[in-house]
Amino acid sequence: MKQKRRFIHPNFIIGLISYLSLLVGVILFANGSETGKAIIIGAILLGGLHWLVSVFNVSRDGLMKKDQGLWYFWFATVLIIPPLGGMIYYMVNDKRVTM
Repeated sequence: MKQKRRFIHPNFIIGLISYLSLLVGVILFANGSETGKAIIIGAILLGGLHWLVSVFNVSRDGLMKKDQGLWYFWFATVLIIPPLGGMIYYMVNDKRVTM
């Protein structure tokens, strides 16, 4: 059950939607559809939002602040590999999501 909770994090879902919509937009644009451009722009904006929230969450993670090496690793991963690094962080991170 713990494995399923990792994939329910709202920011993980936003990252997944941004990747899937980017894929759909590229396919539509390649087939000559003008809506493909709008979908690509929306996916880039959604991916940027996901990336900013991921950077914020990693920088504010109190449990990782105790282990500076781990914190630097995740911060660098999220910065260098924009949306994918954040998605991996949410898959590996073991915190419960509270809203």
